[in-house]
Amino acid sequence: MDLFYNITNRIIQPVVDSYNYVTYVKGDPRTDSFFMVRSPAPLLILLWTYVYFSVKAGPRYMKHKEPFKLKYVLILYNFVQVLYSIFLFHEGLAGGWLHDYNFSCQPVDYSMNPTAIRVSYLNVYSNSKLHLVICKNYIHLFELAL
Repeated sequence: MDLFYNITNRIIQPVVDSYNYVTYVKGDPRTDSFFMVRSPAPLLILLWTYVYFSVKAGPRYMKHKEPFKLKYVLILYNFVQVLYSIFLFHEGLAGGWLHDYNFSCQPVDYSMNPTAIRVSYLNVYSNSKLHLVICKNYIHLFELAL
């Protein structure tokens, strides 16, 4: 029991303390209300669910079935993605580059200014989209390794 207590105190507790420091002390309070930002639990559950359905449940369900015909669903999906990309591009221009921000270095605006909140929204959601794309590619590599 002493060994377990030592491992917990020496290895796990500093990791938990570092996470709490980065998340709660250094975290940006403006993003507290953003979806899946404050805690890693929802994102980890979402990723676990995706991996489970991609690797186990999906192939088991489709084992004796014909592939779905998704031509029109994919056309609609791609159209929505184009609209969302246009929206993000517009928000990026309207939120900063055409008005308050410039291309040289400048300090980060931590105020509750609507423009600063708009830019932080863009940063969080565009980066999360990038991370999901990267994660999706790594999950496919993981599936190929199986």
